[in-house]
Parts: sequence; structure tokens; C-alpha cells
Amino acid sequence: KSSYNFGWSHGKEKLEGEPDLRKGSYYANPSYDRPTEDAALIDKYPTFLSPNIWPRDDLPELETAFKSLGQLFVEVGEKLARACDAYIAGKLPSYRANLLERTVRESLVCKGRLLHYFPVSAEELASQGSNSGSWCGYHNDHGSLTGLAPAMFLDANGNEITNPDPTSGLYIRRRNGKIVKVVVPADLMAFQIGECSQIHSGGLLQATPHCVRGPTTAAGAGISRETFAIFMEPNWNEPMSVPEGRDPLDVTDRASSQRELPPGVVPLKGRWENGIDFAEFTRRTIDSFY
Repeated sequence: KSSYNFGWSHGKEKLEGEPDLRKGSYYANPSYDRPTEDAALIDKYPTFLSPNIWPRDDLPELETAFKSLGQLFVEVGEKLARACDAYIAGKLPSYRANLLERTVRESLVCKGRLLHYFPVSAEELASQGSNSGSWCGYHNDHGSLTGLAPAMFLDANGNEITNPDPTSGLYIRRRNGKIVKVVVPADLMAFQIGECSQIHSGGLLQATPHCVRGPTTAAGAGISRETFAIFMEPNWNEPMSVPEGRDPLDVTDRASSQRELPPGVVPLKGRWENGIDFAEFTRRTIDSFY
């Protein structure tokens, strides 16, 4: 019922029109094991409000580490959101005061996601060649703000190594259509804008199309990629509305990032209409990708 948004998930998404089989995920809410005890609400909104699932017998240390890192991202994300709010308010007086900061601070439904990108064999590399979405195809995050931990690369024995294939890793598409590789230093955290912020800012902030390219050379064979993302998003009943004085077309047709979407990315216009709540926006997004 939760669309595999809690616990282990593999192969349930579609990216660039294909089942996403090259990565596995573990989802949990880093702040609340049970955001509510209201059974009716949980039944109505299982994607948001289902209780966490922890492998306490098999991997007891996961829960503490997951929550600690996730909550740190939310804490830093709140400070970044405050700066974003100031930028938007300076250009758009009708913007709801401190909206992004309040969203991050008051959300009951932030979602953490551990990501394991499966190793690619030498045989697969020989047959696939250069594939821009070989580990994870292009997409936008649909929440407000996403935190990203630096990626780790592991060899077949589980030893952490330096990425042996310089072509693999995270790539983003800028508003002008240029594709840029992003490498997050080991002692830093990264953040990117999601579609909720694009809507709530009337298009002043724009979501970041991104993908993860797998290895394309023999050096990358047998190597896995590990990372952690935290999706800071509104509560289920938050209206997805543009500020007064902005046109919904400022978010869709007139947004440069929408005009430069990579092939296979479902446009925002096909999933959102002004005034729907976040639960409905999420349902439409899940229907597009699952």
C-alpha cells in the first residue's frame, strides 16, 4: 500500500520508460518512526504515514546511523531553506513568508533513502557501451529539497575505493541544457531543488534533472555505488499552489528547466495542476514512475 516507500525496494520504479533494476533502496522516515497513531490517516495516506521497518535483529546499527544522518540533513536543510525563502521573497512580495523553511521544519513525512547501485559485470559493459542512464535514468525529485551524501564506491570484497571510472557518477542538466558531472567531496553534503519548491516559488526556483551514469570502462566492472538521500517534502495536505500574481505557466511552460527536460522525464505539467494538495501530486507522480 505504501508503494514500497518503506523498507526495501527494488525494480518498482520506471525511469526513462524502463524498469529501474540497477539499484536497490531502503526507505525510512529519519525523524518519526510513526508520524501518527491515527489508523484512518495511515490507511488513507500509507505512502507518507506507514511506520518505519527496521532490521533490528539482522543489522541493529542501521536504525541509529540512518536517523542520525537523516536528521543532520534536515537540520542543515532548514538553514538552506531559510536562505532560499529570503531570495524568493526579495523577488516576489506575495510569497508566503518562510514557506520552505517551515516545510522542512514542520514536515512529519521527510523520507530517507539508502541507495545501492548494483555492480556492472565486464560482460554487461562490453554490450552496453556508453549509456547515460545505466545506473539511474534522468528524473526530477518531486519534493521540496533533497539532501545528498557523498557517494561511496565498493569493490567485490566490500572495500571502499576511489571511483575507478571517471565517467560514472551523478550528472545534472542545467537550465541551459548543459550536462554537468557533480562530485560531492567526502566531507561535504549537497542539496538540490525539487518540484514542490518550483511550484511554491512560482518558478523562481527550479527542480534539477539528474541521473547516475554507470561505468563505461573495464576498470569499473564489479564496482558498486552507495549513497544516501533525504527528501524534505511537505505534509500530505499542503496545497501545491503558486504565489499570488504568478501564473501556473511560469512553473511549467515558461520554466527553462522544463523546456530542457531530458527525454523520458515526465513533465511537471502532466502531473500537477494549481491548488491540488501534496498527497494528490505525489499520487500522480508515483503513477507516472511506478
